[in-house]
Amino acid sequence: MYKIPNNMTGLNDMFVYANDVTSNWFGMLFGFSLPIIIFVLLRAKGYRASDSFAIASILAFVLGTLEFAVGILAGRYVIILLIFSIAGFVWSIVDD
Repeated sequence: MYKIPNNMTGLNDMFVYANDVTSNWFGMLFGFSLPIIIFVLLRAKGYRASDSFAIASILAFVLGTLEFAVGILAGRYVIILLIFSIAGFVWSIVDD
């Protein structure tokens, strides 16, 4: 059975509890689904795919860093997000 949430005083406590209940899947899925949504929204607005990917991956890295600081995302996923951010930035520069 799941532990009962006691003394939840903020959003941080809710995210940590959700991550505990889902066996650490909440942080990873939240960190990787939000950039996909941002990418699709930017493409719908007419931005180039390279620019949309760069913006979404940089925002994902920032969000992943915050999730790592809170303790709901492992460091290896933050490194993956950093690699995506660098790749998106380079793709955006070389894309004409």
